[in-house]
Amino acid sequence: MNAPFQSDYILDSPYPGTEPFSYAGRNIFFGRETEARTLIRLIVLYRGVLLYSDSGAGKSSLVNAGLIPLAIDEGFQPERIRVQPRSGEEIIVERLSEIVGGGPPLLPSVFAPDEKQTRAVLSVEKFLETLRERAGAVRPLLIFDQFEEWVTLFEEYSTGQVQDELETSKERILNALVELVNDSELPVKVLIVLREDYLAKLTPLFKRCPSLPDHYVRLSPLKGDQVYRAIRGPFEEYPGRYRTELSPSLAKEIQKQFEGRSRGIDIRLTEVQIVCRILFETGKQGPELEQVFTDQGGVKGILEMYLEHALESLEIEHREPAVGLLTRMVTSAGTRNVISRDDLLSRVALEDGTPRELLSKTLDSLDRLTLVRRQRLREVYYYEIASEFLVGWILKEAQRQRLTEQRKLLEQEEAGRGRVFRGLAAGLAVALLIAGLAAFTAFQQRNAARSDLARAYNLMCRWGSLEGQAERVLPECERAVELEPDNGSYRDSRGLARALTGDYAGAIEDFQFYVEWGQNKQPKERLDKRRDWIWELEAGRNPFDEATLEALRYE
Repeated sequence: MNAPFQSDYILDSPYPGTEPFSYAGRNIFFGRETEARTLIRLIVLYRGVLLYSDSGAGKSSLVNAGLIPLAIDEGFQPERIRVQPRSGEEIIVERLSEIVGGGPPLLPSVFAPDEKQTRAVLSVEKFLETLRERAGAVRPLLIFDQFEEWVTLFEEYSTGQVQDELETSKERILNALVELVNDSELPVKVLIVLREDYLAKLTPLFKRCPSLPDHYVRLSPLKGDQVYRAIRGPFEEYPGRYRTELSPSLAKEIQKQFEGRSRGIDIRLTEVQIVCRILFETGKQGPELEQVFTDQGGVKGILEMYLEHALESLEIEHREPAVGLLTRMVTSAGTRNVISRDDLLSRVALEDGTPRELLSKTLDSLDRLTLVRRQRLREVYYYEIASEFLVGWILKEAQRQRLTEQRKLLEQEEAGRGRVFRGLAAGLAVALLIAGLAAFTAFQQRNAARSDLARAYNLMCRWGSLEGQAERVLPECERAVELEPDNGSYRDSRGLARALTGDYAGAIEDFQFYVEWGQNKQPKERLDKRRDWIWELEAGRNPFDEATLEALRYE
């Protein structure tokens, strides 16, 4: 069975940016050929297969543009499936489109016979019933995409449903998967796609399908040669098709900078696509395009500029509300949270005190900027961030807002203290001294306990250091340790600031304290990392290069 419709469909841009490659982009998807072949080989051999990786490695792109064309060639009918915590509507079948943006023409689906129906929402029972009725005529490949949502959404979804109902829906989905994997008479194949850090949460599934964990592909981050192939593949495969072309020398330089930025072990496809798309859209060529790349600060500068410009393009009054909205589209586990428009607006309005009308306009602006993705299910609009690549930036922006608020609080505290001392200098005797101290004590009690102040100082210390302001925030580091000298995390933050300002001896002292304090409290790999820093600092070397600082932002 060959791919239907437009098998030679070529997109106008070879780089999708923050969006994953869709099935429509299969002819310009390069760099993951080996992984796609490995995956389809396992699917042919076994009923159930796992695909997992860290966030942002490109699982969805691999499935949409790499695996699905091969699956069609093997005679399978792919069905992309998501799950949601809605009783009686647990299964969402997302039709695969031949064109960018979705819509007809669509690949066939056993769940939606109407050629124009872009999605189907079913109960678990209806889902299984439909498979039993129609699977004989075709060979469905059921792709459960972003299956970590089986954990995250069912734990955090806010719909007013009682917990018992959610647990029942979750159990129904589990039972259905077990049946699909174990029932050899049902002619289906199952692929479960999820983030690697959620594998342990699938233990109930693995206990009932014991061979499933043995059939997997772990998608590792891109290697340097794969980055080059992803950049140059469209131009080499279709010479002369694109007016703007990233030259081999520019592709090599981008590859080199990504390898240097991540030490060659954590290159994310989405980031590569953003950089390349921005360069492609300049319309420049040859040396002129290479100069644009240099002028914009290379890979690091382009990525930072992209995210900053997205936020700055909003009207000023929408910027803080935008961060509030985006933050609620990220779960506490750092994954995408699908949430209805009404729940999203109500939650931010209640928790942040932002007018609902302003939030509504801001959300529409984020949609236009493609920072969020909107989908309509049963007359209700649901939102999620466009890519998990945005998670780190969103959390960072939210942290900056909290730091700003904490700084205002501390400035108020210092201003209150200063007013007391100025009063004393004017000669307002013991009575004012007592009154002033009482007022200051009351202020602290009202606005921040001692631990809250220490936490605020530590936040400024750590994030200021990571943002290149270590010397400026060093006094905040000292104050945090002064308030809570036995807190190893605060000593760790001060150690970072000291190292970045050249005080290696002080940094070694703080990191040694953290290692001793963190025994049986902190992960072994985190303690080992500090021991490595100590060793480097004792040798007179600064271990905090750009890649290390970037990793610390997500620690």
